[in-house]
Amino acid sequence: MEATTAFTFTAAEPVVAREVEFSIALRDWDGEGNRANSIGLFGWCVPRSGKGISVELYLDGTVIASAPLRIERPDVVNAMERPDTPLLCGFHLRLSKLVLPPAAKLELQLYKGDGRGNGLRIALGSISGLQPAAAAANYAERCQPLLLLGQGRSGTSYLMSLLGVHPEILVPGPHPYEMRQPVWLWQAAHVMSSPANITSQTRDGFEASDPERLGYNPYRSRMWEKVAGADSAMRWQEESLPSACIDFCKRQVDEFVDHCAEGRAGRPRFIAQKMLISPVRYFVRNIYADCREIILVRDFRDVWLSARSFNRKRGVLSFSRDKFADDLAWLRGMAFTARQIRLAHAQSGPRAQLVKYEDLIADPRQTLEGILRALGVDCSPERVSAIFDAAARRENGKTLSHRTSLTHNASGRWQSEMTPEEKTVAAEALGEELRYFGYGTTG
Repeated sequence: MEATTAFTFTAAEPVVAREVEFSIALRDWDGEGNRANSIGLFGWCVPRSGKGISVELYLDGTVIASAPLRIERPDVVNAMERPDTPLLCGFHLRLSKLVLPPAAKLELQLYKGDGRGNGLRIALGSISGLQPAAAAANYAERCQPLLLLGQGRSGTSYLMSLLGVHPEILVPGPHPYEMRQPVWLWQAAHVMSSPANITSQTRDGFEASDPERLGYNPYRSRMWEKVAGADSAMRWQEESLPSACIDFCKRQVDEFVDHCAEGRAGRPRFIAQKMLISPVRYFVRNIYADCREIILVRDFRDVWLSARSFNRKRGVLSFSRDKFADDLAWLRGMAFTARQIRLAHAQSGPRAQLVKYEDLIADPRQTLEGILRALGVDCSPERVSAIFDAAARRENGKTLSHRTSLTHNASGRWQSEMTPEEKTVAAEALGEELRYFGYGTTG
């Protein structure tokens, strides 16, 4: 296994037991893998059974990169004593360092077909020692992100309605507070500052073939570097362009805040945004000096019941219900998101705070005061009272239509509304996450 002094690969059991033959190195296809703002990873993977499709990289349960097994590796075929070794067993990917937290540990999985039309994921191991980058930005942002991470039906809109009353926190747009213009700009900065991969880059001729899509920079790729060589333009793409893209998008976020805050007393210190757990979340945490997070959790069984009630009330298949054959499969499928939330919290660090929906409902004033105190904004009793007075005046039929119960106080509904079978499925699929956040698995 190739390595550098910083880069370490630790094999998982399927690789140790040789159920999967696997090799990975910190190098690019043709050269150095450790660059100013990106890394290159090169390797190969051959499962003992089934067809290897791709190698996936996970950070705290979130997929941040994927590399298809599309590269011809005759050296591997010649070295393996297996006549069925596929020629296309190699992979290559580039990853922006701007999504990596300090001491990042990436989990690797093989996605393969089992020959019967099903997809399986096999643990390959983990890599550590990859050093993050801090792009040398020139623009000093005036407003910091306040990212709200939480599932739909976990109280995110209710909490945003309270935060948005505070003069130091801007929550743009009306209920349900999903005017996510800053998230779009951050996504743009992430895409424009990241290297291209085989599956991510825009095709050349994009202005005609993809007129409405701009993907990862196709000219920051192996093909163009081979043509141009190590010239000044290639160094500019790697070292200067990412910072310029970040500066531009940060400035646009601040201008958006300026326009949204017209007529307000004072300028907001935070721009609050609902945020999915995604690579962009890590990117934003890296490029802002004081990015904050609120991780809002609710008993996952109550989330599922609330989402099901919402769907039935409106005759829709929202909250990913359309991806599953039936409600029980949907309940089992919640395990992926629940695990993401658990891992996000476990690795969140001091700039994040955990808030439970149940606490927010049982004692909203004390819970909000704690949130504001952690943010370092005015949390006086007078300010908290003013927030709840303003929120009460703003409550109207539109916000009520968003609910699936007459009051916010509907925690623990799973105990009376779930069938015995549903409770069993929930305990099996969500047990680890329920215990982690202090929710019981029996009742």
